[in-house]
Amino acid sequence: MTAQQRQKTITHFSTYNKGGAGIAARRIFDGLRNQLVESAGESNQNNLNLRFICRDDQDRPDGQTDHFQSYQPFFYSWLPRMLNHTRKAAKNFHRFLKNRPPQFEVVSPTAHYHPTALPKTFNTDLIHLHWVAFLFDYISFFKSIHNTTPIVWTLHDMNAFTGGCHYSGGCEKYLSGCGSCFQIDNPQPTDLSSLGILHKKKSYHRKNMTIVSPSQWLLNAAQRSGLFPDSTCFELIPYGINTKAFYPLEKQSAKQQLAESINSTLHDRVTLLFGADNLTIPRKGIHQLKEALGHLQPKSEITCLIFGNGDVQELGLDKLHPRIQVHHLGYLKNDVEKQLAYSAADLFVLPSLEDNQPQTGLEAMACQTPVVAFDTGGMPDFVRHRKTGYLAAGHQPKELADAIAALIADGSARAVMGATAREMVCKEFEIDTQTNRYVELYERLIGSFQNSSKAA
Repeated sequence: MTAQQRQKTITHFSTYNKGGAGIAARRIFDGLRNQLVESAGESNQNNLNLRFICRDDQDRPDGQTDHFQSYQPFFYSWLPRMLNHTRKAAKNFHRFLKNRPPQFEVVSPTAHYHPTALPKTFNTDLIHLHWVAFLFDYISFFKSIHNTTPIVWTLHDMNAFTGGCHYSGGCEKYLSGCGSCFQIDNPQPTDLSSLGILHKKKSYHRKNMTIVSPSQWLLNAAQRSGLFPDSTCFELIPYGINTKAFYPLEKQSAKQQLAESINSTLHDRVTLLFGADNLTIPRKGIHQLKEALGHLQPKSEITCLIFGNGDVQELGLDKLHPRIQVHHLGYLKNDVEKQLAYSAADLFVLPSLEDNQPQTGLEAMACQTPVVAFDTGGMPDFVRHRKTGYLAAGHQPKELADAIAALIADGSARAVMGATAREMVCKEFEIDTQTNRYVELYERLIGSFQNSSKAA
């Protein structure tokens, strides 16, 4: 068998296969597997082996069980060692976090685990990293990868190039080495964040890296960081949505079906929708949503539906205005439930203060629902002002309220924007488009997957 015919292996690493980043990683992997492996069938036209390694033996988030073995940890006896902190290192790490303000998100370590070098028997032609916080010790893991082995890293947040935070909250100290980090307890010039930057700089040195970002905002931040080797290539590949799973249901029928599940009525009411994997994360903007709803003075009754993990009752959203009804749908566990909610909604509100490219916004648009969002992060990549939705300037809830009110008042505009949004997703954010971009990238890095007989 020639070198061209030899089976090539691509190995994906992701801490989780659920949650926002986990679902995005799984969709990338599924798209590649469906196009390159399953489509070849028994003819084995593509000499490609795809592996997905995650930290835990987790359930598929969509409830499906077919091909679940693809998500089982590949080296099950090896991976659990990644989870064991050394006692001294764990104590050193946690002392920076014990008194952190509750509004801050996770900070993840780089070198507080037992050494987690890849086994010498681990053969792969390309390594594809996703969200890998808490998965391995950076220094020993990257050291075990040969400098010529291509590493593709799809960024789902900022953590790959910061000292530990996953979103910097506007801080740009990662550009100069971090230190004195306001997101940790007892910040100092040589604190945990400074150490994290040093560990990453050492880990990435001389590696053959290609950084992929779904959004232009995150790509710009990664390029500016200067943390990656000078030879690093940067690629923009937006997230892909399966438009055959996310498509618009007939709106009144969807409203009736969803209304029955919440024991309420949605008929002849403008319905707003907001959702996130974790509603309690301040960055997702639920407090800005509350303030924006407080500015509304609706002339008729409207309903605001919210989905995701977290208790929203204590926020008092249902007491803002007698004409605004709020219902928490809980966590929507599969695409079918999400599709129903998106289709029943007249507009989707995306008040994130800092975000990469929220898949909820793309899913809503695929279901022909326009989006109202802040003009921040990756939102302008798909929320085209007055075309697929509205962008509110800055982080001003009053601006968000004005955008919501404009679309509440204009049903024709909602319909036109929704149709345009669906068309845009099908053209620019379809799952096959994402897959093709990754296939092209892989083939530039490791050559064709096809048999020479097929190529001939």
